[in-house]
Amino acid sequence: MATRTDLRKFQQSLIERLNASTATSTLHARLGFQIGEEAWLVDLDGCSEVLPVPAIEPVPLAHKWVAGVANVRGNLYTIVDMCGFLGHPRAEATATSRVLLLSPRIARGAGLLVTSAYGLRHDGQFTPDDSYKSGETPWIKAGYRDRNGRYWRELDPQQLVAQRSFLDVSE
Repeated sequence: MATRTDLRKFQQSLIERLNASTATSTLHARLGFQIGEEAWLVDLDGCSEVLPVPAIEPVPLAHKWVAGVANVRGNLYTIVDMCGFLGHPRAEATATSRVLLLSPRIARGAGLLVTSAYGLRHDGQFTPDDSYKSGETPWIKAGYRDRNGRYWRELDPQQLVAQRSFLDVSE
């Protein structure tokens, strides 16, 4: 009988410690990635998955920034070359290139081809920088500088998919 009481106390203590550690470690994490030479961030709830570049089939009569469509586990995704979309030379898919699949709650079947992914970045690594503000790019949510002075833009996927220029894929 004493063992059950000890086990309950241990479980309760463990739950309390887990709750306390979760409450104290609420740093906001974003995914860092690169488009051309530019550093970008996106909230983790904005994308559902990051994966190596799958086989992409071109789409006739689409803008040059539409890389094509890809089959990801039986689902078709339109893959947008973000370098081309932002007006840079088209990206070549390399070993470091990645596709960010947008969250289905934002857009079903949309993926962004990026130059590379950096992994998670936390708020403590950045200071806000308002030089991003532009009426032409409403999908840039915020701007930041890291400790090395590098400028990072934060992507707002909901604003991106709401833009006619992003949705109008045909030439």
